[in-house]
Amino acid sequence: MKRIGIILLLVGLQVEVMSQGVPNVLQRYRHLPFFSPALAGANDFVDINVGYGVQPLAGGQSINSTLLSGYYSTREHGHTRNNSIRGSGTETMDDFYSNRNQKVKLKLGFGTALYTEGIGAFSDTYNSNTFAVHVPVANHTYLTLGLAAGINISRVDLFELTIRDPGDPIYDRWANSNGNNTNFKIDAGIGVISNSYYAAVGVNNIANSRISGDELTFSNPTLLNLLGGYRFFHSHNFEAMAVTYVTMQSGVPTRWNAGMRGRINEIAMVGVNITSTNNIFVQLGIDITDMLNFGYTYTTSTGDAVITTSHELGIGLRFLNHGNYVPLW
Repeated sequence: MKRIGIILLLVGLQVEVMSQGVPNVLQRYRHLPFFSPALAGANDFVDINVGYGVQPLAGGQSINSTLLSGYYSTREHGHTRNNSIRGSGTETMDDFYSNRNQKVKLKLGFGTALYTEGIGAFSDTYNSNTFAVHVPVANHTYLTLGLAAGINISRVDLFELTIRDPGDPIYDRWANSNGNNTNFKIDAGIGVISNSYYAAVGVNNIANSRISGDELTFSNPTLLNLLGGYRFFHSHNFEAMAVTYVTMQSGVPTRWNAGMRGRINEIAMVGVNITSTNNIFVQLGIDITDMLNFGYTYTTSTGDAVITTSHELGIGLRFLNHGNYVPLW
């Protein structure tokens, strides 16, 4: 049971670290199409990722996240004339690294994502259902366009709250909406992908329409996401890639993180990122088989930060991956 002072604290934390229009995903490389719909179907196999994250906060509270996304493309599986940055593209790594001339064809991408986050009595649910068109513009290169539609839901469990002041305006706003705020939203994205780099722009909540809830609790800001990665070294034994993610929102300082990831023998992955919020996180991953992989991310603070530590576990499943090899993203 929470007093009104705790309610105000949690509302403040929700505004700062939750209700920013996108979920707090640490292993963002697993869920890139959520941040730019243009990247849906960039892989040439069915790519399913699930995860769970815990981010402790001050006052004994924590953000608990559950993650699920799945994406697919219309690529002719097993056909070496189609190619994309995350797909097999060629039948063997020798073909992939030789950079031989290959033709690529127009393809479509599909996918869905569902994320939930909670802090005490508060929870947010994010959903997007994505469609993308990948147009070949050069050997190994696509121009991609994507749209996504879904819902965002904010909830407060009113039964977990004890109110000292029955007339508190914050409580009244949520009580008037039965602790529920739901809106329909549209996202859009554009990007370029090849077998050595990707660059994409995504706009989350480009359009919003309130379905239910009190108007005063309705807040789903438009966010501009910039995503990029470049594979600057690759061989049979080692691959390395630099990545960056930037999120811009009106009235809020620009948030970014940047880092590098490397993979040894197509099995073991390690990465390090720094963020604009004075955090550094380390990523570890392992490919158990061509179908199954695991990842773990640990975050620690390098200064004053709302989130001082966090943990996220991820599991990836790949189906219809006829080429077996998956370039590092």
